[in-house]
This record gives sequence, structure tokens and C-alpha cells, in this order.
Amino acid sequence: MSFPIETTAVEDLGSISLQGKPSDEGWKEDSDSELDSFITEDQKIIPAIIGDIRSDDRRTRLIATTKIRRLLQCRPPEVGVQPVINSGLVPTVVEMLSADDNKFRAEAAWIVSNIASGTSAQTATVVEAGAIPKLVAMFPTHISDVQENALWALGNIGGDCERFRDMVAEAGGIQPPLDVLDAPEKHTEKVQNTASWVLTCYLTPRYAEFGLNVIGQMIPILAKFLRGAPVDTNYETLGYIVIALDRICVNEAAAEPTISTGILPRLVELCTADNTELRCNAIRCVGRFTAGTLASTDAAIEAG
Repeated sequence: MSFPIETTAVEDLGSISLQGKPSDEGWKEDSDSELDSFITEDQKIIPAIIGDIRSDDRRTRLIATTKIRRLLQCRPPEVGVQPVINSGLVPTVVEMLSADDNKFRAEAAWIVSNIASGTSAQTATVVEAGAIPKLVAMFPTHISDVQENALWALGNIGGDCERFRDMVAEAGGIQPPLDVLDAPEKHTEKVQNTASWVLTCYLTPRYAEFGLNVIGQMIPILAKFLRGAPVDTNYETLGYIVIALDRICVNEAAAEPTISTGILPRLVELCTADNTELRCNAIRCVGRFTAGTLASTDAAIEAG
């Protein structure tokens, strides 16, 4: 599956609805009219799909689950999400996150992610159904579709509001994206990209800052990744990493541990990157140090 990372402003990297190519099994292309037919006049999912998604037959259940995912994938949240909620399907989908079958886990995480890209009230339905611990429990996994979809769901939930972000953190949801970035050679570039985006969601500026115990875990992994990834092939991911470091360094106490990683020369190097967005984010991040204490200003100057 392929999920493009949408271009967003530095201060607005919040919930994004997943798009892309669906899995093959049990799926056929649905026309616009067919997708519209999945919703009743009273804004619910048609009974046939509700019955099928609760069927004992695996193929029947998978096809129905895929239809729900296709509806949310191809319709904006304001159109597709509420009928799923109104039909009482959220607990059913959330329960699928714990399935033994990876196809159901991947589809369910995709659906949860798209529900969490809606309003805060809509996001609350997956949180109240117990999605956060189930999403965290999906890691570690070597199935890239499961990894990517679960990360997207955690990012959309954590990016919705500070309360949900803190619930994700308390459930251990910070560790999965960090584990990906700490060992990028074990993960696809898309999974790396999603993991870096998730951290920017957790670090949304409107939220209270994490304590040093949390950002202390993030800084060395982000610095390590930034030093090792080539600009020409990972500029989106690098951009998210730089944004995450920039948001961390809003806290002046984070400057010293960041400088101690030796990452400043790399950040200065990225200030002349060919990619405009990456270059601007790097300049913004380096500016945190030049505008900080005398020690951090000196460190930035010495870095070039």
C-alpha cells in the first residue's frame, strides 16, 4: 500500500486521512455510486455490510471490512466517518486490531486512522473503544502494512488533542516510532517517513511540552537518524525529524543534550539543502540555538 505524505505547514502537521492502494484480497474497485450506496438516508452503514463485517466467514468479513475502509479512504471524514460511528461499528473495528490475521489488523488500523482524522468527538469514539493500547500492542511487527497503518492511527489520535497525546504516551505509544527510527535499516522508507511524522504530531506546539525524561529519549535517536540519512532520498523524513528537533528545542533545557549529540553541524549543513522546505525547517531549528543561551549560540557558530 502507498500512502502519500501530504505537504502541510510547519505549525499544522495534525491528523491526515490515509489514501492509497488497498490490499488485493477480497477487494474490487468500488465506483462512486457504489460507495454512496453504502450509506443509508439516516446516515448509517447499510445492514448488509454491518451483517457481513460480523460474519463468521473470513472472506465475507474481510470484504465488508474493506468496503468500510474504502468508504473512509475515498470520502472526506465529514461524509464517511459518522455513518460508521452511527452504526455502532467502532468497537467491532477496534477489536480487529487484536486479530491474529494481519490483513484484518492492517485494515482495522487504517479504518481507525481515518476515523481519528475526523473531529475530536469522532476521534474520541476510537479512544473510548480502547484503540490506543491495542495499537501500541501491535508493535513490534515485521509486517510493513500493519506498522504503517498503526503508526498513522497513533499519530492521528495523538495529534488530535493534548489529552489524547498524553494517553498515547502513557500507553507506550512514543516507543514504536522511536524504534523505527533507531533501526531504519529494518523498515521501509514509507514506515520511516510515517514514524517521523508521528513524532511531530506528539510534539504539536499547542500542547504542553514533554518532560526531559521523554525528550531525552527522543533526541539521541533523532540525531542519529539525521546524521545517517541521505538528503536526496529521505528529504520528507528528514524534514519531519528537523521539525521534531525544532519543537523539542523550544524547551531551552533541551539545547544542551541536543548539542552534546554533535548534530549541530548536520543541521547547519541542511540549511543549504536543495529542498526548500527542508532548508527552511533547518534554518528555523538552528535559529533556536542562535537565539538561546550564550553557550548554545557559540555552539551554533562553531558548527558553521
